[in-house]
Amino acid sequence: MKKRERRQFRKAAKKAARRSVGDGTITRVQRGGFLRKLSDDDTCDEMADVCLDQAVTCGLITPAAASAGDADWARFGEDVDWKKFGEFIKSIITMFIAL
Repeated sequence: MKKRERRQFRKAAKKAARRSVGDGTITRVQRGGFLRKLSDDDTCDEMADVCLDQAVTCGLITPAAASAGDADWARFGEDVDWKKFGEFIKSIITMFIAL
């Protein structure tokens, strides 16, 4: 993963973590652990790969866009079904807390 893509993913993941704490999906302590894991480049890349697969599963992006590497993490929440996006956020956060 390129540095720019990693930076965009981290920004999106941090935003998702804040929202998950806000809606009670995770605690602030869990968010802290998630953010520490996110700071490691290798772990961040693994998280991004899993999130990309999950985004395809949730219908947020097409499989063709995912295989082409067209996940624009900075604009990920635009023009999507917000219910699916909420489910996506909750699924990615809880996956990485247990790591």
